Amino acid sequence: MEPAQVVAENVRRVRVARGLSLSDLARRAGVAKATLVGLESGRGNPTVSTLAALAAELGVAVTALLRDPAAPTVHVARAGQGSVIAGAGTDVRFVHRTPVGGAMLELYELRVHGHQASAPHPAGALEQIMVTEGELVVTVGETATRLGPGDFIAFSADRPHSYDVVAGPARGVMTMIYPEVPAPIFTAAAELPPATRGGEA
Repeated sequence: MEPAQVVAENVRRVRVARGLSLSDLARRAGVAKATLVGLESGRGNPTVSTLAALAAELGVAVTALLRDPAAPTVHVARAGQGSVIAGAGTDVRFVHRTPVGGAMLELYELRVHGHQASAPHPAGALEQIMVTEGELVVTVGETATRLGPGDFIAFSADRPHSYDVVAGPARGVMTMIYPEVPAPIFTAAAELPPATRGGEA
């Protein structure tokens, strides 16, 4: 990929992941909108100061805007690595967060050992769970679904929902998909969020 296209794709990808419009980013970074439009179209020839201003506003290193997104990347999360959000009936371990188009996808390891009620997530949020061990009951609104190992459920998480176990703890893999969420992109162990207690799944 040509250098101009690399910068264009990286700026556009991170901008969308942050939930910023072209006008928003241009204003905050102190860059002319026409300059940013040209840059994202692959026609620009940005100066170092322009790239530095954009990177600072997007919350990434300048090198992240220069890295070819088409190049193979590998992210490894070891067992037990990552912050754990512990609730009344769940332990949710953060594994990875990555942008997908204009959305943000978060991957978690889920352990349910009792009843856990969850308040609605932001509008448009989608939750997906694959049960790997035990039996899990997921209730969305008034609808309860019983799941066993290998079963999968996807539901709109922008409404009240809860988790329960049938006979002993249940485990699974959970993904959360948020549309255009302005959140940081974690790619390394050192960038994982700190462990928290008492949160909700």
